[in-house]
Amino acid sequence: MKEYYEEEESFSDEQQLEEMNELMLDAMEFAFPLNFSVFEKGLSEIKGMIHYMDESARKLRILDKGGQLRHLSLKNIKNISKADQ
Repeated sequence: MKEYYEEEESFSDEQQLEEMNELMLDAMEFAFPLNFSVFEKGLSEIKGMIHYMDESARKLRILDKGGQLRHLSLKNIKNISKADQ
């Protein structure tokens, strides 16, 4: 019998959250793409540009590399890095 374990959701520390926030603000100001590691029913990677940040709802609108508008909850984002152009 094969057992299946989903990857557990991990929480970022305060310093990592601050670094991710700064990177997001820079990406919006200077219009460069980011790689997002997102936990939604498992870990996935999304590459795209931040279209809009709704701080009150704690959500991002990302225009992914395929031209699709994606809605991401900030609580589901586990890591962010600058993407290659």
